[in-house]
Amino acid sequence: MRTAGNAKNGHFQQVVRLRLNRLSRKLSDLLRIVQVFNKQGIALRSLTEDF
Repeated sequence: MRTAGNAKNGHFQQVVRLRLNRLSRKLSDLLRIVQVFNKQGIALRSLTEDF
């Protein structure tokens, strides 16, 4: 996944999505993405959902 690679390289500090289900269709993949972001200190925000 290109986004995870860019996160590991420090290309951004925050990810803003309209809905989290558009980031990944599978819950296990979404949790893996959240773990990568957390390790890199990247905030994940949803515009329409509490997260």
